[in-house]
Amino acid sequence: MARGDGELSLRDVARAAGVSPAAPYRHFRDREALLDAVAQDIAGELLADVRGEASLVGAVNAYLTFAAQRRAEFRLCSGRCQASNNALAPVWDHLRRVWESDGSSRSSWGSAHALIHGAATLVADGHAPCDLGDTLRRLR
Repeated sequence: MARGDGELSLRDVARAAGVSPAAPYRHFRDREALLDAVAQDIAGELLADVRGEASLVGAVNAYLTFAAQRRAEFRLCSGRCQASNNALAPVWDHLRRVWESDGSSRSSWGSAHALIHGAATLVADGHAPCDLGDTLRRLR
């Protein structure tokens, strides 16, 4: 499974789990359904990290830290098109609520969303994390 999600097969998953090659098909219709389920679980863990922070900067830093420390999982969770949109919706709803409760403009949320997720994607790709606090304050 360490080869990356582009080459992951249900047979690989079964082997890693120590079950028969047919076992995953009892629970998932195909490889994509399995990856969607994994992405959903990862998004739940990310949400728990983000919810653990009371401030906007803390929540954003939790998002960036997750991307830095769990790169492959973050990429899987955020790179599945519609499945990622569905999985990450609770994370983004929470961040938007924190954004608005911090006195930030609702109309500037789209720009903040793009900035946060773009920075996290860069971090997951190996770039050094940056402090978004000042930039986010300017967007308010």
